[in-house]
Amino acid sequence: MSDKNDKDKNEKIDDEENFDFSMMNEVEIETLNIDEVEDIDDFGVLEEFKEKFLDTNIQERIPMLFRLTRRGVVFLSLLMWGLFLMFVLGNFQKFLDSDLNLILFLTTSVSILLALMSATAIIECIFCAIIIRKIRYIFYSVFFIIDLAFAAVIAVFSRSVNMISLGAIF
Repeated sequence: MSDKNDKDKNEKIDDEENFDFSMMNEVEIETLNIDEVEDIDDFGVLEEFKEKFLDTNIQERIPMLFRLTRRGVVFLSLLMWGLFLMFVLGNFQKFLDSDLNLILFLTTSVSILLALMSATAIIECIFCAIIIRKIRYIFYSVFFIIDLAFAAVIAVFSRSVNMISLGAIF
């Protein structure tokens, strides 16, 4: 009887060594660590997986102000493109002129805010690239420069269309 238990235990350990931990999240791995302590003799596979794939320190290494600025830029970008799309579709749907002027005003405001936020993010990227010395901040700054350019173009376009629709001539 004890030979059968030893055989089952060895088969279970062999199965866990061949088990693909990449499909598990951190909570499942922690549960596996807590629940099956007496069944697993070597935690090396689990610890190696946790260090390799569940690196939670990556978010801690990115400065908090940079994370907030980056999320703000993404939010304002999506809002700007949504408002611009609403303006374009509103023209085809024959929205009222007052509604289109409001959408253009909001698009201009969001674009200016986005341009300011992108400029701030570019400055933060430069400081982070110098201080932390990671190449990813250079890629972030390229994204923010492109975003700044799009925001400036959309702001000028929407303000120009708004001025023309109100009857102002350049």
